[in-house]
Amino acid sequence: MDNEEHPDTEIDSHLAGSIYDLFAAPVAAHKPANSWNHVRIKMQDNHLQVWQNGISTTSIVIGSTTWNTLVKGSKFATWKNFATAEQGHIGLQDHGDKVWFKNIKIKEL
Repeated sequence: MDNEEHPDTEIDSHLAGSIYDLFAAPVAAHKPANSWNHVRIKMQDNHLQVWQNGISTTSIVIGSTTWNTLVKGSKFATWKNFATAEQGHIGLQDHGDKVWFKNIKIKEL
C-alpha cells in the first residue's frame, strides 16, 4: 500500500503493515511505495504476532477481550466467524492496485 498516495490513508489502521481496521502499524515500520517490505507473521496458540521490516506491529491473542473489543469496533463486527478458523487459507490483500509478493514461506509450528 502506498501510505502517501493511496486514497485510503485517513485511518492509521488502514496503512501498510497494519491489521486492517484493527491495529495501526508504527510509522517506523513503513517503507515508501516501490520498496519491498519484509513481513513476518507468527500465530501460535491464538497468539498473533506481526513484524514489518523488523518492527513489531501486532501482538495479541485472538479471542481475548481486547481482540473482541477491537473487532466489535471494526468493519468486521458483522462478519460471522471472523478470525475463528484454526486452519485454512492465507489471504493476501490489495486495494485493487498493482501489488507484488515474493519469497512467501509457510512453516508449521
